Amino acid sequence: MRNRMRKQYSWLMLVMAIALVGAACSSSTDDTTTTAAPAATTTTAGGTDDTTTTTAAAPTEEPMVTGRGIDAENKVIKIGLLADLTGLFAPLVIDITDAQKVYWDNLNAAGGMDGWTVELVIEDTNYNVEQHIEKYNKIREDVAAISQSTGSPTNVAALDLYKEDSMLVLPLSGYSGWAVPDFDGGLLLEQNTNYCIEAMNILDF
Repeated sequence: MRNRMRKQYSWLMLVMAIALVGAACSSSTDDTTTTAAPAATTTTAGGTDDTTTTTAAAPTEEPMVTGRGIDAENKVIKIGLLADLTGLFAPLVIDITDAQKVYWDNLNAAGGMDGWTVELVIEDTNYNVEQHIEKYNKIREDVAAISQSTGSPTNVAALDLYKEDSMLVLPLSGYSGWAVPDFDGGLLLEQNTNYCIEAMNILDF
């Protein structure tokens, strides 16, 4: 089961990274957008030798529009993890967290994505609702998304904060509500079979 979870998270992290870089970059190769200026024009007055030359302004460079967790100058994207590293699910979550760290370390070492690298901001929530909210408040202004957030009760408790920030979150949770956009605002990306579907499958079996 752990190997399957690792494969799922590696795929989801890759998809999310591409989406984040696409949103962060206005160009696939440059950090600025250049607007070409029209060519210079020359006007000659009728019946005279007088001419007037008009030279257009030089091309302008527009700075990249970025958001929280995106450092355009250094080409770094910060992604948060609200992981249970010391609580009930720590034996599972530690492995998943380590797998994500290895994935991004290897990708960054290989040059990242078009020069962009990912920095993980990891906080231990101890699978505790109060601590989960405390740790989210600690990093919410510093990360572009949450690539792992442990638990159903913890994520439900923090849902209003996610909505307030329009924060993209990948919950490590089988809660059925993540499949209902009207409930989670489409911000929590369900990646596993939820509890309701599993229950129906058991009954069918």
